[in-house]
Amino acid sequence: MIKLVLADMDGTLVPFTSETASTRTLASINALRICGIEFGCATGRTNKDVTAHLSYHPEYTTTGIYASGKQVFVRGEQILSQPIPSDVLAEVARVAAQSDDWLLIPFIDGFDPERPYGTVPVLIGEDVVKVDRILSGKVDPETGFSLWPGRVMVDEVPDVDVFCVGALVEGGQANIGSLYEQFYASFPDMNLMNSADGWCDVNRGTTNKSTPFPLLLDAMGLEVDDVVFLADSENDIELMKLIPNSLCVAGGAEAALEQALSVIPSAEDDGPAQFMEALAACGGDLSAALATLDR
Repeated sequence: MIKLVLADMDGTLVPFTSETASTRTLASINALRICGIEFGCATGRTNKDVTAHLSYHPEYTTTGIYASGKQVFVRGEQILSQPIPSDVLAEVARVAAQSDDWLLIPFIDGFDPERPYGTVPVLIGEDVVKVDRILSGKVDPETGFSLWPGRVMVDEVPDVDVFCVGALVEGGQANIGSLYEQFYASFPDMNLMNSADGWCDVNRGTTNKSTPFPLLLDAMGLEVDDVVFLADSENDIELMKLIPNSLCVAGGAEAALEQALSVIPSAEDDGPAQFMEALAACGGDLSAALATLDR
Protein backbone atom coordinates (compact mmCIF):
# COMPACT_ATOMS: atom_id res chain seq x y z
CA MET A 1 0.00 0.00 0.00
CA ILE A 2 1.18 3.52 -0.79
CA LYS A 3 1.85 5.69 2.26
CA LEU A 4 3.51 8.71 0.59
CA VAL A 5 2.89 10.48 -2.71
CA LEU A 6 5.83 12.57 -3.93
CA ALA A 7 5.17 14.86 -6.88
CA ASP A 8 7.21 17.09 -9.13
CA MET A 9 5.74 20.58 -9.57
CA ASP A 10 6.30 22.22 -12.96
CA GLY A 11 4.81 20.21 -15.79
CA THR A 12 3.41 17.63 -13.37
CA LEU A 13 1.22 19.13 -10.63
CA VAL A 14 1.17 22.51 -12.37
CA PRO A 15 1.02 22.89 -16.18
CA PHE A 16 3.78 25.06 -17.63
CA THR A 17 1.13 27.61 -18.66
CA SER A 18 -0.25 28.02 -15.13
CA GLU A 19 1.00 29.73 -12.00
CA THR A 20 -0.80 27.56 -9.45
CA ALA A 21 -2.15 24.06 -9.06
CA SER A 22 -5.80 23.59 -10.00
CA THR A 23 -8.60 23.49 -7.46
CA ARG A 24 -9.03 19.81 -8.30
CA THR A 25 -5.36 19.11 -7.58
CA LEU A 26 -5.56 20.84 -4.19
CA ALA A 27 -8.70 18.88 -3.34
CA SER A 28 -7.02 15.60 -4.31
CA ILE A 29 -4.05 16.35 -2.03
CA ASN A 30 -6.48 16.95 0.79
CA ALA A 31 -8.27 13.68 -0.02
CA LEU A 32 -4.96 11.81 0.37
CA ARG A 33 -4.32 13.40 3.73
CA ILE A 34 -7.81 12.61 4.99
CA CYS A 35 -7.35 8.92 4.27
CA GLY A 36 -3.90 8.82 5.91
CA ILE A 37 -1.64 9.00 2.85
CA GLU A 38 1.07 11.63 3.20
CA PHE A 39 1.91 14.07 0.41
CA GLY A 40 5.07 15.93 -0.49
CA CYS A 41 6.82 17.52 -3.43
CA ALA A 42 10.11 16.60 -5.09
CA THR A 43 10.92 19.74 -7.03
CA GLY A 44 13.52 22.26 -8.05
CA ARG A 45 11.51 24.97 -6.32
CA THR A 46 12.09 25.97 -2.71
CA ASN A 47 9.65 25.01 0.03
CA LYS A 48 8.25 28.54 0.34
CA ASP A 49 7.88 28.90 -3.41
CA VAL A 50 5.94 25.64 -3.65
CA THR A 51 3.60 26.88 -0.93
CA ALA A 52 2.75 29.88 -3.11
CA HIS A 53 2.08 27.65 -6.12
CA LEU A 54 -0.22 25.48 -4.01
CA SER A 55 -2.42 28.51 -3.27
CA TYR A 56 -0.77 29.22 0.10
CA HIS A 57 -1.48 25.89 1.75
CA PRO A 58 1.62 25.39 3.96
CA GLU A 59 0.09 22.18 5.32
CA TYR A 60 0.73 20.63 1.89
CA THR A 61 4.46 21.39 1.98
CA THR A 62 5.46 20.06 5.40
CA THR A 63 7.16 17.06 3.78
CA GLY A 64 9.26 16.70 0.66
CA ILE A 65 12.46 17.27 -1.30
CA TYR A 66 12.87 20.86 -2.44
CA ALA A 67 15.40 23.01 -4.33
CA SER A 68 16.63 19.98 -6.30
CA GLY A 69 17.74 18.14 -3.18
CA LYS A 70 19.11 21.07 -1.16
CA GLN A 71 16.14 21.23 1.23
CA VAL A 72 14.31 18.33 2.89
CA PHE A 73 11.30 18.64 5.19
CA VAL A 74 9.61 15.86 7.15
CA ARG A 75 6.26 16.54 8.83
CA GLY A 76 7.11 20.18 9.38
CA GLU A 77 10.73 19.76 10.45
CA GLN A 78 13.55 20.82 8.13
CA ILE A 79 16.13 18.04 8.24
CA LEU A 80 18.42 19.23 5.42
CA SER A 81 19.48 22.75 4.41
CA GLN A 82 22.32 23.18 1.90
CA PRO A 83 22.30 26.63 0.27
CA ILE A 84 24.69 27.36 -2.59
CA PRO A 85 27.78 29.15 -1.23
CA SER A 86 27.84 32.82 -2.19
CA ASP A 87 31.33 32.62 -3.71
CA VAL A 88 30.25 29.78 -6.00
CA LEU A 89 27.12 31.68 -7.02
CA ALA A 90 29.15 34.83 -7.68
CA GLU A 91 31.55 33.00 -9.99
CA VAL A 92 28.79 31.35 -12.00
CA ALA A 93 26.99 34.71 -12.27
CA ARG A 94 30.20 36.33 -13.52
CA VAL A 95 30.62 33.74 -16.29
CA ALA A 96 26.94 33.97 -17.23
CA ALA A 97 27.13 37.75 -17.51
CA GLN A 98 30.01 37.42 -19.96
CA SER A 99 27.97 35.15 -22.20
CA ASP A 100 25.63 36.50 -24.85
CA ASP A 101 22.98 33.78 -24.95
CA TRP A 102 22.24 32.44 -21.45
CA LEU A 103 21.22 33.78 -18.08
CA LEU A 104 21.80 32.59 -14.55
CA ILE A 105 18.60 33.12 -12.55
CA PRO A 106 18.63 32.53 -8.79
CA PHE A 107 15.17 32.44 -7.19
CA ILE A 108 15.45 33.90 -3.71
CA ASP A 109 12.99 33.47 -0.82
CA GLY A 110 11.98 36.58 1.04
CA PHE A 111 13.74 39.03 -1.30
CA ASP A 112 10.47 40.97 -1.58
CA PRO A 113 9.11 41.64 1.94
CA GLU A 114 5.62 41.93 0.49
CA ARG A 115 5.82 38.29 -0.64
CA PRO A 116 6.55 36.13 2.44
CA TYR A 117 5.87 33.10 0.26
CA GLY A 118 7.16 32.64 -3.25
CA THR A 119 10.57 33.56 -4.59
CA VAL A 120 11.88 36.45 -6.64
CA PRO A 121 14.01 35.90 -9.78
CA VAL A 122 17.24 37.84 -9.30
CA LEU A 123 19.77 38.57 -12.04
CA ILE A 124 23.30 39.39 -10.89
CA GLY A 125 25.54 41.78 -12.83
CA GLU A 126 23.55 41.36 -16.05
CA ASP A 127 22.88 43.73 -18.94
CA VAL A 128 19.22 44.76 -19.11
CA VAL A 129 19.12 44.61 -22.92
CA LYS A 130 20.37 41.03 -22.90
CA VAL A 131 17.94 40.10 -20.14
CA ASP A 132 14.96 41.60 -21.96
CA ARG A 133 15.93 39.87 -25.19
CA ILE A 134 16.27 36.39 -23.67
CA LEU A 135 13.25 36.62 -21.37
CA SER A 136 11.04 37.94 -24.18
CA GLY A 137 11.16 34.44 -25.66
CA LYS A 138 9.52 33.04 -22.51
CA VAL A 139 6.36 35.16 -22.65
CA ASP A 140 3.23 33.67 -24.20
CA PRO A 141 2.26 36.13 -26.98
CA GLU A 142 -1.45 35.36 -26.57
CA THR A 143 -1.82 35.49 -22.80
CA GLY A 144 1.19 37.56 -21.79
CA PHE A 145 2.01 34.86 -19.22
CA SER A 146 5.65 34.85 -18.13
CA LEU A 147 7.49 32.33 -15.99
CA TRP A 148 9.68 35.14 -14.63
CA PRO A 149 7.49 38.04 -13.53
CA GLY A 150 8.80 40.67 -11.14
CA ARG A 151 12.50 40.09 -11.76
CA VAL A 152 15.08 42.10 -9.79
CA MET A 153 18.49 43.10 -11.11
CA VAL A 154 21.40 43.55 -8.70
CA ASP A 155 25.15 44.10 -9.01
CA GLU A 156 26.31 41.59 -6.39
CA VAL A 157 25.15 38.35 -4.81
CA PRO A 158 22.65 39.20 -2.03
CA ASP A 159 23.65 38.31 1.51
CA VAL A 160 20.96 35.64 1.92
CA ASP A 161 20.73 31.87 1.58
CA VAL A 162 20.13 30.85 -2.04
CA PHE A 163 18.80 27.36 -2.77
CA CYS A 164 17.12 27.55 -6.18
CA VAL A 165 19.27 28.50 -9.19
CA GLY A 166 18.69 27.88 -12.86
CA ALA A 167 20.17 28.64 -16.26
CA LEU A 168 18.08 29.78 -19.21
CA VAL A 169 19.42 29.66 -22.78
CA GLU A 170 18.12 31.85 -25.57
CA GLY A 171 16.21 29.95 -28.25
CA GLY A 172 14.83 27.29 -25.93
CA GLN A 173 15.41 23.57 -26.08
CA ALA A 174 17.04 23.70 -29.52
CA ASN A 175 20.06 25.39 -27.90
CA ILE A 176 20.26 23.35 -24.71
CA GLY A 177 23.40 21.61 -26.00
CA SER A 178 25.11 24.97 -26.33
CA LEU A 179 24.24 25.79 -22.73
CA TYR A 180 25.70 22.49 -21.52
CA GLU A 181 28.88 23.03 -23.53
CA GLN A 182 29.45 26.56 -22.25
CA PHE A 183 28.56 25.77 -18.65
CA TYR A 184 30.68 22.65 -18.25
CA ALA A 185 33.67 24.31 -19.88
CA SER A 186 33.81 26.60 -16.83
CA PHE A 187 32.20 24.42 -14.14
CA PRO A 188 32.96 20.72 -14.73
CA ASP A 189 32.27 19.86 -11.07
CA MET A 190 28.74 21.28 -11.09
CA ASN A 191 25.71 19.83 -12.83
CA LEU A 192 22.79 20.94 -14.96
CA MET A 193 19.45 19.12 -14.91
CA ASN A 194 17.17 19.96 -17.84
CA SER A 195 13.64 20.44 -16.49
CA ALA A 196 11.84 22.70 -18.98
CA ASP A 197 12.20 24.31 -22.40
CA GLY A 198 15.68 25.84 -22.47
CA TRP A 199 15.91 25.72 -18.67
CA CYS A 200 18.22 23.74 -16.39
CA ASP A 201 18.42 23.51 -12.62
CA VAL A 202 21.95 24.31 -11.41
CA ASN A 203 23.49 22.24 -8.62
CA ARG A 204 26.85 21.64 -7.02
CA GLY A 205 28.50 18.26 -7.48
CA THR A 206 26.08 15.39 -7.96
CA THR A 207 23.24 16.84 -5.87
CA ASN A 208 19.78 16.27 -7.36
CA LYS A 209 16.31 15.24 -6.21
CA SER A 210 17.47 11.68 -5.61
CA THR A 211 20.43 12.32 -3.31
CA PRO A 212 18.47 13.01 -0.08
CA PHE A 213 15.76 10.44 -0.78
CA PRO A 214 17.24 7.79 1.58
CA LEU A 215 17.37 10.45 4.31
CA LEU A 216 13.68 11.22 3.72
CA LEU A 217 12.72 7.53 3.88
CA ASP A 218 14.65 6.95 7.08
CA ALA A 219 13.20 10.01 8.79
CA MET A 220 9.66 8.96 7.86
CA GLY A 221 10.14 5.29 8.72
CA LEU A 222 9.10 4.20 5.23
CA GLU A 223 10.27 1.62 2.70
CA VAL A 224 10.77 2.54 -0.94
CA ASP A 225 7.73 0.51 -2.00
CA ASP A 226 5.58 2.70 0.25
CA VAL A 227 6.21 5.65 -2.06
CA VAL A 228 4.83 6.68 -5.46
CA PHE A 229 6.49 9.49 -7.43
CA LEU A 230 4.72 11.61 -10.06
CA ALA A 231 7.11 13.07 -12.62
CA ASP A 232 7.53 14.53 -16.09
CA SER A 233 11.08 15.55 -17.03
CA GLU A 234 14.74 14.64 -17.22
CA ASN A 235 15.53 16.19 -13.85
CA ASP A 236 13.23 13.54 -12.33
CA ILE A 237 15.05 10.53 -13.81
CA GLU A 238 17.52 9.85 -10.99
CA LEU A 239 14.75 9.82 -8.39
CA MET A 240 12.56 7.70 -10.67
CA LYS A 241 15.38 5.13 -10.76
CA LEU A 242 15.23 4.87 -6.96
CA ILE A 243 11.42 4.61 -6.79
CA PRO A 244 9.96 1.65 -8.70
CA ASN A 245 6.47 3.14 -8.31
CA SER A 246 7.21 6.15 -10.53
CA LEU A 247 4.54 7.50 -12.86
CA CYS A 248 4.98 9.99 -15.69
CA VAL A 249 2.35 12.38 -17.00
CA ALA A 250 1.42 12.11 -20.66
CA GLY A 251 3.51 14.45 -22.76
CA GLY A 252 6.49 14.17 -20.41
CA ALA A 253 10.10 13.86 -21.55
CA GLU A 254 10.87 10.68 -23.48
CA ALA A 255 13.38 9.52 -20.88
CA ALA A 256 10.85 9.97 -18.07
CA LEU A 257 8.15 8.13 -20.03
CA GLU A 258 10.55 5.23 -20.60
CA GLN A 259 11.54 5.06 -16.92
CA ALA A 260 7.98 5.18 -15.59
CA LEU A 261 6.04 2.21 -14.27
CA SER A 262 2.94 3.70 -15.91
CA VAL A 263 1.75 6.84 -17.70
CA ILE A 264 -1.08 8.93 -16.28
CA PRO A 265 -3.03 11.75 -17.98
CA SER A 266 -1.24 15.06 -18.51
CA ALA A 267 -0.97 18.00 -16.15
CA GLU A 268 -3.31 19.94 -18.44
CA ASP A 269 -5.91 17.18 -17.99
CA ASP A 270 -5.40 17.11 -14.19
CA GLY A 271 -3.79 13.68 -14.47
CA PRO A 272 -2.06 13.83 -11.07
CA ALA A 273 -5.35 14.92 -9.47
CA GLN A 274 -7.17 12.04 -11.16
CA PHE A 275 -4.57 9.62 -9.83
CA MET A 276 -4.52 11.01 -6.30
CA GLU A 277 -8.32 10.92 -6.14
CA ALA A 278 -8.26 7.28 -7.23
CA LEU A 279 -5.47 6.38 -4.80
CA ALA A 280 -7.37 7.94 -1.91
CA ALA A 281 -10.55 6.12 -2.91
CA CYS A 282 -8.61 2.83 -3.07
CA GLY A 283 -6.99 3.37 0.32
CA GLY A 284 -3.48 3.42 -1.15
CA ASP A 285 -3.81 0.42 -3.47
CA LEU A 286 -1.61 1.51 -6.41
CA SER A 287 -2.73 -1.15 -8.89
CA ALA A 288 -6.39 -0.50 -8.19
CA ALA A 289 -5.92 3.25 -8.55
CA LEU A 290 -4.12 2.94 -11.89
CA ALA A 291 -6.82 0.62 -13.21
CA THR A 292 -9.44 3.33 -12.78
CA LEU A 293 -7.67 5.97 -14.90
CA ASP A 294 -8.82 6.71 -18.43
CA ARG A 295 -5.58 6.70 -20.42
